[in-house]
This record gives sequence, C-alpha cells and structure tokens, in this order.
Amino acid sequence: MTKVFLDSSVIVAAAGSQTGGSFEIINLIKKGRLEAVVNEGVVAESEEAIRIKLSQEKYKLFLKWLEENYFKILPFPEEEKLQRLEVINVKDRHIIISARESKSDYLISLDKKHILTEESQKAIPNIKIVTTKEFLQRSKL
Repeated sequence: MTKVFLDSSVIVAAAGSQTGGSFEIINLIKKGRLEAVVNEGVVAESEEAIRIKLSQEKYKLFLKWLEENYFKILPFPEEEKLQRLEVINVKDRHIIISARESKSDYLISLDKKHILTEESQKAIPNIKIVTTKEFLQRSKL
C-alpha cells in the first residue's frame, strides 16, 4: 500500500473543501487505499488552523478523522535532529524528518514556499514531494 506523509496544508484544505484534491486524498485514506502518516506537530498545526479559520462543523470533521485513526501519528522529532537539518526552514524541519523516518513513498503538501522545494527534495531523495494534484495524477488510485 502507498504510504503518504501529509503536511498540515493538505489536512486544512481537505477540512475546508469537500470538492478538492485534498479531500479526495482523505477519501482514499478512509477507503483503505492509502496509509497516511503525520506527526504531532502536523496535528497541532492543522487543529489550530481549522479551529481558527474554519467553521465548527469543519473542526468536528477534523476531530472525527483523528478519532477514526485516519492518520498514524508520529511523535515530534527530537531537537537534535531538527538542528542538523539546517538547509530547511526551521518551522518545517519536523515535516521533512518525520516523512523520512516514516519511510513514506510521498510527502504531500501545498506549501510551495517551504516544502515543495529543491532543498526539501535533496533532504529526502527517496520520497517524492508533490502537491495533491500531482499525487492524484501519478498514483492512479
């Protein structure tokens, strides 16, 4: 089964719109066609953004995904590992490290400024870093 590490941008987008590619990825997880991994930082970032920016209904949807174990949740990486990854934006290092440690096939993100970069790809050469659209086009699930 394909394993994907999800950035919070994908989870927030999925909660915000049930018609986009991010929500389609959530549906693939629900159907058991994808194994999704996040870390505690991604959960916290997603929770805060959804709670502040979206409706109570959308927030409850996110909580349902957590309750129903849509995501395998890894612990936040150790500070020592974060410090060693100097070429990546400090706020996003945890994503790159956890994607690598999870041995995911893909890191899916909508963050073109920090995650969908050449530096990130060099840091995890064995994982394809893609947008939701690119993932859905490539994966044929």
